[in-house]
Amino acid sequence: SYIGTVLLLWVLLCVYPRKWFSSGPTHLYVVSLTQNNTRALNRLAPEIKELGWDFQINHSAMAWLMRFRLLRQASKSASLLRNKGSSDPFLFLNQAFAVTCVGLFYTDLMLTQPKVVIAANDHSPPTVGLFAAAKSIGIKSCYVQHSPVTERFPPLRVDLALLYSQKAHDHYKVSAQRTGVALKSKVCLFPPLLDPVRPIKAVQPPLRICIALSKFVDVAQVEMLIADLLQT
Repeated sequence: SYIGTVLLLWVLLCVYPRKWFSSGPTHLYVVSLTQNNTRALNRLAPEIKELGWDFQINHSAMAWLMRFRLLRQASKSASLLRNKGSSDPFLFLNQAFAVTCVGLFYTDLMLTQPKVVIAANDHSPPTVGLFAAAKSIGIKSCYVQHSPVTERFPPLRVDLALLYSQKAHDHYKVSAQRTGVALKSKVCLFPPLLDPVRPIKAVQPPLRICIALSKFVDVAQVEMLIADLLQT
C-alpha cells in the first residue's frame, strides 16, 4: 500500500544507511560497502596520491537533521515506487533501498561538492543510488571491479570503469547488448594482482563444497544448485 511504502521509506531513512558519507568537502567521494570493496579501492590509493590528491574512504554517518529533512520527500518517493516499482517483493525492497540512498547521497554530494565519486560495486542499491545522485548533479563517476562479473550483470552506467581483465569487459559488452543500453563508459584494465598467481593444488576426496550465500537468499535456486552438485 501507499502508506506502507511511506513507512518503509521512513524506516530506511532512519536505520539503513551506514557510515558511507563524507566528513567534509573533498575532491574524491569514495564509498565502500564491504571489506572486499575496501581492498579493491585501496589499490587506487598510490595512483591517486601521485596526482597530489588525498585518498580516503568515506567513514561518516549522515547527520540526523539531514535524515529528518528527507522524511518530507518520502511521499513523492512512495508514489514513484508504487507507479514504477517492481511487483516482486524482493526487487521492490531493493528499489526502496536505492531510492533512499539517492536522496541521502544527493544531499551529501551537494554539501561536499566532489570532483569524482568512486565505488567498487555497480549494482547494489546504495551504489546505484550514489551513481544516480552524482549523475543528476553532473559529478563524474568511477567504478572499480572487486570480484568476477558475468554477462547477467547490469550494464555499466559510469563514466570510468576500472576492470580486471578483457573478459570482464567482454561480459559488460554482452550485458549492454542484452539490455539494449549503449556502453558509453570508458574502460581501463587494472589487474587485481601484483604478485604472480600461485598454482592451485589438486584436492583429495572426499570433497567438501561451501556455498557462500548472499544476504537475501533464493531458496529454490540454492536447492537446485545442491541437487546439481550431488549429481556430479
